[in-house]
Amino acid sequence: MFLALPFFSSCDDNTSIGLALEDGSVKVLYTDTATVGVSTVYLDSVMTSGTGTMLFGSYPDAMTGEVTANSYFYIDFSAIGFTDASATYDSAELILPYSGYSYGDTTASMTLQLQLLEEILEAKALPPYIGTEAPNSYFYASSGLYNASSFKTESQPLATYTFSPRPVGRDSIAIPLPAALGQQLTELKKNGSSLLNTPNYAPLLNGFRISGMGQKVILGGTASGVKIRLYYSSTSATTTAAIHDFPLITGSTQFNEIKGNFSQTAFQELKRGKSISSSLTNDISFTQSGTGIMVKLDFPNLASLKDEMKLNLINKAVLEIVPVTNTNRYPTLPPETIVLYQSSKTNVPAGQLLKDFSGSEYQSAIYAPDMEYDMMSKYQFQITDYLTQLLSGNIENNGLLLAAAPESFISTVNRLCVGGPAHASNKVRLRIFYTKSF
Repeated sequence: MFLALPFFSSCDDNTSIGLALEDGSVKVLYTDTATVGVSTVYLDSVMTSGTGTMLFGSYPDAMTGEVTANSYFYIDFSAIGFTDASATYDSAELILPYSGYSYGDTTASMTLQLQLLEEILEAKALPPYIGTEAPNSYFYASSGLYNASSFKTESQPLATYTFSPRPVGRDSIAIPLPAALGQQLTELKKNGSSLLNTPNYAPLLNGFRISGMGQKVILGGTASGVKIRLYYSSTSATTTAAIHDFPLITGSTQFNEIKGNFSQTAFQELKRGKSISSSLTNDISFTQSGTGIMVKLDFPNLASLKDEMKLNLINKAVLEIVPVTNTNRYPTLPPETIVLYQSSKTNVPAGQLLKDFSGSEYQSAIYAPDMEYDMMSKYQFQITDYLTQLLSGNIENNGLLLAAAPESFISTVNRLCVGGPAHASNKVRLRIFYTKSF
């Protein structure tokens, strides 16, 4: 679509940001016919350690596949405090405070499993990108654990617990622990952490995994509040009830393993480190936090558009992201905020895209829902500077990657579905307002 706005006289100042103005009369025009290529990119891995958020459960999504989250963590059993030779065991439980985050159907019951690890939970260092000293992704770090990381668990769960999720209405989940573990913790309380060096206690130092079974929801927990609580009685003088908390160790050894299963969807050919065009996935692409999936946006015909339209100055360029209708309602709410990432030639996020003519602020767009008809729900970016630099040949045309803001991209699992260039009604649009001389 093209729209002509009133004529203007040109001025002698050619220092305006954009392509060079020529002498003569000019007209301000508008087009939204520039093709935006859309594909789905599955990043090799995304660091999820040290976020302070625990994710556990699974959600089966008919359009984009099932997403599963398992949380791994250490408990600090050396935090004994003082010994108490008279302590007798009463009970023990794992306490998981809700973070308030959930994704999926919270009305169904949920079953959690707590398992001991058979190998030590430790951070890993990824090799730097070939030829440099820096990692080759915005979501890598020199040492950490990733959504694709996993550790072998004991075959039998330490505890299994079924409950009704209340992520807003309750403070925490309390999982009863077996008496055998409680007795071990009581012995630690009585005799000190030297017992951790003995064979029967050593597995406690490997770490734990919390996971869901056959779920319809993923819940979030606050890592800093997680603890194993020992209830015991002290009979040194009179019998009194007491508690001792063994806290979670926060940092790089607390992470979430997050996996997507696309086998029953249009995205069944999607593999880690690869991309797939929306033309092969029913003209739809998606980004999902946690799993490391982003939408790739390409601008393949900008050079020919510049020649055909003979534009001299880009006044404004607006990138409009419209969720595919009926994919953005409860229980699959889209991210509240999305951002644009600069892409390498191999579809790896190199960093966030800066706002127009800014040296420090990043591009971001807040979701504006159409609560009545869901026809006008959208996100909008102004990318005038980026487009001008592309047309001027100052930067490479590697396209952009679209996903949630970094802090959400590594600690939630919300997804956003967008239409490709052939989608009937919800395709990504690039609206360009430009000046043309005559």
